[in-house]
Amino acid sequence: MRMSILAIYIGVDPIFFTVGSFEVGWHGVIVALAVIVAIGLSIWFVRGAGVKREDIYGVAPWAIIGGL
Repeated sequence: MRMSILAIYIGVDPIFFTVGSFEVGWHGVIVALAVIVAIGLSIWFVRGAGVKREDIYGVAPWAIIGGL
């Protein structure tokens, strides 16, 4: 019995850009964008609750570390 392997090939380079020997992939770019959007949405959602913007900026690094 023969089994064929079904595959879809997408011709996108996984490296977004390269500086010298340092390569930045698409995954890193999308994660960085997600962090920026999450911090922005957090500030937008709590603006009516009396939470200061500095408090969000103070918690954000710990949330990022915890998320990783």
